Amino acid sequence: MTSPSRTFACLPPERMIAYMSDTPRKGDGGMIVPRQSSGSKSGIATPAVAATETPTAALSGSFVFDHAAERRLPVLVHAGRGIPALGRHSVAATGRYPGMRLILAHAGISDLSWIWHEAPSHPNLFFDTAWWAPTDLQGLLALVPPGQVLFASDAPYGATAMSATWALRHALQVG
Repeated sequence: MTSPSRTFACLPPERMIAYMSDTPRKGDGGMIVPRQSSGSKSGIATPAVAATETPTAALSGSFVFDHAAERRLPVLVHAGRGIPALGRHSVAATGRYPGMRLILAHAGISDLSWIWHEAPSHPNLFFDTAWWAPTDLQGLLALVPPGQVLFASDAPYGATAMSATWALRHALQVG
C-alpha cells in the first residue's frame, strides 16, 4: 500500500479538510482506503484516471462509498473532459449513498451540460471550481444551486489567490 498524500481545501486552519488519497493499483477500483479512517482524515480523493475509466462506476458498490456514506465523508472525483458516463454514475451513486457527499472536480465539466438539471434533487452532489475555462465556470455558477458549488484551486496547477479571484468574478457576473 502506498503512503497517503494529503490535499487541503482552502479554508481557515480550523476548518481545513484533509483527504485520503493514494496512487491506484490495478484491480482496486482506483482507490486504496483503509477500512477505518484515522481521525485526521476527513474525506476521500480519487486520483485522475484515464479517459476510458469512470471512477464513480468503479467505486460504486465498493467499500469506498460504503465507508464514505457511513461516516458522511466527502468523496472527490476527477471530472475533467472525456470521462464517459461519469455524470450518470455520479447521480446513481448519490442516490444510492445519501450519506456520502460526492464532489465532481473541475466543475463536473464532463457532464455539466445535463447534470445541472439533476443537481437540485441530489443535495449530496457537489461541484468544485478548479477549472480554467471562463465560460465553463460561468455555466457552472449560473446553473448549479450555489450551495452545491465548492471553491477549489487545483494547486499546484492553479494559484489559489488567482482561482479565488476568478471564481468570485464569475459568480458576480452570473448573479
